[in-house]
This record gives sequence, C-alpha cells and structure tokens, in this order.
Amino acid sequence: MKTITSAHFYEMAPEQIVFYQDICKHLSEAQKSLPVKYLYDEAGMDLLEHLSRTEEYYLPRCELAIMRQHVHEITSELGERCALIEYGCGNGEKLRLLLNHLVDPCGYITIDVSEHYLSETAQKLHVEYPALEILPVRADFTKLLPLPMLKQECHQKVIYFPGAGIGELHPPEAKTVLRNMRLSLNKHDGLLVGIDLKKDEDVLNRAYNDNAGYARAFTQNILHRINKELEGNFKPEWFEHQSFFDAQKSRVEIGLISRYSHVVNIWDEQFSFDAGERIPTQYAYKYTVKEFEQLAEEAGFQLNKYWTDPKRYFAVLHFKIKPSKS
Repeated sequence: MKTITSAHFYEMAPEQIVFYQDICKHLSEAQKSLPVKYLYDEAGMDLLEHLSRTEEYYLPRCELAIMRQHVHEITSELGERCALIEYGCGNGEKLRLLLNHLVDPCGYITIDVSEHYLSETAQKLHVEYPALEILPVRADFTKLLPLPMLKQECHQKVIYFPGAGIGELHPPEAKTVLRNMRLSLNKHDGLLVGIDLKKDEDVLNRAYNDNAGYARAFTQNILHRINKELEGNFKPEWFEHQSFFDAQKSRVEIGLISRYSHVVNIWDEQFSFDAGERIPTQYAYKYTVKEFEQLAEEAGFQLNKYWTDPKRYFAVLHFKIKPSKS
C-alpha cells in the first residue's frame, strides 16, 4: 500500500507476469488479438487526451456538453451524501462538475489500470476537495472487485462509468460487468453511465481515423508498451492502423495490419505475423437507448432517466437498482 498525500493507494492490478501471460495468450490464438485494457498506460492516456481534442472525435465534447447542460438534474437524481465510484479516470472535468454540484458528497473511489493517472487524479482532487475521502484503486474493473470501505456513512453509492467505456466490451462481457457492478451495490444505490449512440457511418469512420493520426498512434502504442515492459522487439511502423464500422454488428472495429511477414520476440516467446494479417485491439459498440436499457435490465438495473445532446450522438443514463421480485 502506497501513500498519496492523505489518500491510500490500493494496489489490485495484475503483475507484469500477468501482462506477459495475457499478451502471449491472445497472440497464440488462431485469431491473434491484443487486449484493449493494455492500451491505457500513461502514454496511451496522453494520446487519448490529444485525440479527444480533435474535430473528428466527437465523443468527449458531446458527453461534456450533456453534463454541463443537465448537471443540476443529474446530481438531483443522485441525491445527498452520495459516494461516487468511477470506472476509469479521464481528465476529471466531468467528475468535477458532479462533485461541485452534489450536496455533501461523502467519498470518491476511482478504479483504473494506470497508476500514473490514479496518482495524479488523487493528488489533484485532494488539493481541490480536502474534506472528500479519496480512494484510488489500481485494478481491472472488468472483474468483480472488493472495493475499499469509506469511513463516512453514505446515503447511496453511485457507480460512474463515463466516456462510453462500456462500449469497448462485447455485449455479453458488458452484461457481466454490469452484473458485477450490481453485486457491489445495495438496493438504494445506482449507476450513471455514458454510451455512444448509433449514428451515420461516415461520422463514426472519421472519429476513429482522425487526420492528425492520434487514433493510429493510440492503437500502435500497445506495441511500444510491449517492447518497453516485456522486452519485445516489435517494429510498430510495420503495423498499419485500421478502423472501420461494421453495420451488422453495430460496432467500430479497430486493429493493426501487419505490413510484412515477420517474427517478433517477447521475452522467451516468438510470434509469427503474415503480411496482411489483422490483429484486433479494440471494439466500440454503438447502442440505442432502448438496446442498452435492455442489457442493463438483464443485469439487475432499471432505467431512471437519460439525457442526450441535440444531435443525439451520445447519451448519459441513470439507472437505479431493479426491485427484486417478492
């Protein structure tokens, strides 16, 4: 356990050997892939921040606009003495909107795989909100987690999952994560989640293929990370970024295409890549509000209210716990 100012840092993340095992497992399958969670290291988060400022990548602008316009109504639904549990930590602007408008918030737990961003978030928030108990947890939030206990008694806990991160999971996986969320909550708690809505295919293709090349650099960054942390010898320039919308599956598919036939070493393992071979790294599922409502309902949630931007590109949804049948 590490100390960050007055906040405790809870270390629950997989060790380096698990990273290695994960990468080897995915690269040994008939359809090679790379796990999306490993894209979000410090360098990846920095690239994502740059991508968020591009004209093409509409998601963060739309979500922030929704939060700004409806923050009073949203925090009214969350109620007094609410504890926020955030899945993933971004730049904090949306979080601060909530904290600044909540009545007497009693705690904040943030869960992410990036130690850098957790530490940075905890330190900044401690200065800005000295009375708020802040508990950063380094962990894979797709797993069922034992969350640290807050010192103060809260009227309700609300899991906050912004940024359409739930869309990176295949629907069955998303349902499992939602069920795990439900298991960590009580009957008076809730969920506030952002989802990217279905829209014109051209808008989606532009968003994930920005002219500045940040999406490409973000995808290739996982190869740099493997080289740095696992003594790999990937040549990232030998892999081309590819992103396209699959209308039938309602998802953007993102990955790398090997330009040449070659072999890569990762510690004591070797992996062969054919010219033209595709290695998926990420999916971004798009939903209608009704589709996601049904998914969440099957996991034990009940839609309370939702908010969208004027173009209906994005939605923020508030769920309560679905009443159990008597």
